[in-house]
Amino acid sequence: MSRSRDRAAISRGRIRWAFAASAATTALAGALHVRPVVGVFKPLTMGLLAVDVLSKDVLHRHTARPRVDDVLLGAAVGTAMAGDYFMYRDEFEPESTENHAATIDLRTGASMFALTQLSYIGLLARLGARPTLTGWLTRVALMGESGALVMANQPKLLPVLGTYGNLLATMAAFAGSPALSDRPQRRRILAGSLLFMLSDSLIMNRRYLLQDNELRGPVEGAVLGTYFAAQALLLGGIADASRRPIAN
Repeated sequence: MSRSRDRAAISRGRIRWAFAASAATTALAGALHVRPVVGVFKPLTMGLLAVDVLSKDVLHRHTARPRVDDVLLGAAVGTAMAGDYFMYRDEFEPESTENHAATIDLRTGASMFALTQLSYIGLLARLGARPTLTGWLTRVALMGESGALVMANQPKLLPVLGTYGNLLATMAAFAGSPALSDRPQRRRILAGSLLFMLSDSLIMNRRYLLQDNELRGPVEGAVLGTYFAAQALLLGGIADASRRPIAN
């Protein structure tokens, strides 16, 4: 058993190094606006994260996640990867905010990520998280700037993007729940939720406030970097927190 645990630890370490390298490559390619590299490495990065989080782990052979949590984790990863595809298309469409294809991609991507946030909310609720009104209102207010940008530039998108923003704020409020304070993974989960909000706020500011490609590139790199960090912290933290002792 010791040898199998050692092999598992080495394998897990390699997967995590591969994830970090792939995430860095994607962020750099985004900053340089190299579309083919982003197109290849963005799904690869999330795929590596999914393998790390969802694979069976002999390092924790005395604990296991309930099947419903694995289903929700899988849903979070799957819908996020679908959302990634459409957000990737949106970023590399012609720059005009009136571009019809870009608008459809943004709307569809936001809808996919809304399902991601619902999956996270379900997982956090199963951990006992309950948002406070103050925590929720604070996060809604933080997302208000993005909503104002949408209202000023593309008000027709507000029903979709506004709903998504409120779901993201709700997920982050769940992640900041005092009920999670006794869990060692709480800081990872909280940091991941806040980075998710930051990444999405950067997307809206890049889309509506930046017209210069020389400026948009570095912001896209920051979007990707904060996004991958957010997903790693959220998925990893929630996956670990969801483990239960195996009954003998």
